[in-house]
Amino acid sequence: MAQHGGQFVPDFLVVVAGQTVSMPNEDEVAHNVYSSSEAKQFNLGFYAKGDPKTVTFDRPGLVDVRCLLHQAMRAEILVVPTPYYARVAPDGSFHIRNVPGGAFSLSFWGDGMASFEQGITVPSDGKPISVSLALPGSP
Repeated sequence: MAQHGGQFVPDFLVVVAGQTVSMPNEDEVAHNVYSSSEAKQFNLGFYAKGDPKTVTFDRPGLVDVRCLLHQAMRAEILVVPTPYYARVAPDGSFHIRNVPGGAFSLSFWGDGMASFEQGITVPSDGKPISVSLALPGSP
C-alpha cells in the first residue's frame, strides 16, 4: 500500500491475518502512516521517499489507515482470518477457490453497510456451488 500522489494506493486492500504489508513512500514529501483501529494499532512515524516500512496484520478486522500530516489520505485494510475470501464482482458474483469440503460461515462486508454472515456447506467432491444471499432486512 504505497503513498503516491498524496493518496494511498490502493485505498482498499484485503490481507490474510499474519500477512505483512509494505507501505513505501513514493512521494517527494514525508508522510506519517498510522492506525488506531481495534484490529491493528501502529504508527510508522515520519518517513520520506525511499524509506521502506512494513506492518504485519495479525488479527482479523477492519483497519483504518491514515496520514497524520495529510488529513485527506485515508485507506482501509480488511484483515481476514483465512485465505478463503473473494471480492464481489460488479455483477454480484464471487468465486472462492480450493475450499475444503465442510460446513462454513460466509462473512460479508461492504463499505457503508453492516457486515453479516450466512452458513453454507461445501461438498467434498469439489463441485462448484451457488449461494443465494439472504440479505439482512429482506423477506
